[in-house]
Amino acid sequence: QNFFPNFYFMMILCTFALGLTLYAIGRFKLAFMLRFFPYTVVGGFLAGSGLLILLESMNLSAGRPVPQLATDTAMTIWNGGSLTDVGDKWTQLLFGLLYAGATFAVKRLTTFA
Repeated sequence: QNFFPNFYFMMILCTFALGLTLYAIGRFKLAFMLRFFPYTVVGGFLAGSGLLILLESMNLSAGRPVPQLATDTAMTIWNGGSLTDVGDKWTQLLFGLLYAGATFAVKRLTTFA
């Protein structure tokens, strides 16, 4: 019940803290220090962030975590139940993946020259 006010407060606080940090980096000319971060560290961080974003977007698209959806589907098939509830979730996930693929394809076909 107190989650959303706390969440919004922390979002605002983190936004201001990031803005202040970036301002300080620019004001005191500390951007040269970014050269000391190894490319592998930056690449690993970006890859991990991308993986988390992908997994959470798939969870949001399917309506529940994808591993749980796969487990529920397997248990429904094993027990001989109806696939109507889980089938709808797989359909949502499929449409989400198709939308992402179409967005990627359009982005690759569009040129701004």
